[in-house]
Amino acid sequence: MAPRTPNTRVVVWTAPRCVSTAFERCVMEIPNGQIFHEPYTSAYYFGPERTSRRYSSEDVDEHQSYSAVTARLTGQFYDKDYVFVKDMAYCVKGRYHMFVQEEGLASFKHTFLIRNPAKAILSLYKASVNSQLTGWDYFDEAEAGFTDMYDFYSTLTGAGREVVVVDCDDLLCDPEGMMKLYCDATGLAYRPGASYIPTRQFFLYKLISNLSILVRCQPIL
Repeated sequence: MAPRTPNTRVVVWTAPRCVSTAFERCVMEIPNGQIFHEPYTSAYYFGPERTSRRYSSEDVDEHQSYSAVTARLTGQFYDKDYVFVKDMAYCVKGRYHMFVQEEGLASFKHTFLIRNPAKAILSLYKASVNSQLTGWDYFDEAEAGFTDMYDFYSTLTGAGREVVVVDCDDLLCDPEGMMKLYCDATGLAYRPGASYIPTRQFFLYKLISNLSILVRCQPIL
């Protein structure tokens, strides 16, 4: 029997309030994938090496160490066509080198989902001080994440790695077109047509919820 072709492995790094969960939901429409939702975020907030005080009252979870998360992400997954990870760049601050140097992690195609910081950080601030919405009562600038995305991007490109960058506004304006470009760039299997209709509706819901984006994108509606 011929050896199985290695599955495609992609990670999207982002910051809070960049519509990344909607983007992740879009990728989930592609069948036969292994999806990891913010695994290093768990290490950042709850693992034994955690540095954030956000959930300091919660018990440490020894299973959420950075090495344990990495071991899960670099598993074989022989029955899957692709592995996709969505996570926050600030949660791996100071650890960017391991994505270049460690053999298992080096197989991932790195991508970034960005948004106008004026929109994203304002949205994060409002959520952070709204205890009824998030259970939080303060804004932590370390969670803004844009400087961390740039530093991580610079580390990867400085090491000669090809990186894909997607602007959230472009994604909201043309979700199907941008998803096709993203899949072409990363090796994921794009599925046109009906399979993306629910995803487009989801993005349009996000679109309508933001008046400034709605005005910009009105011609395509």
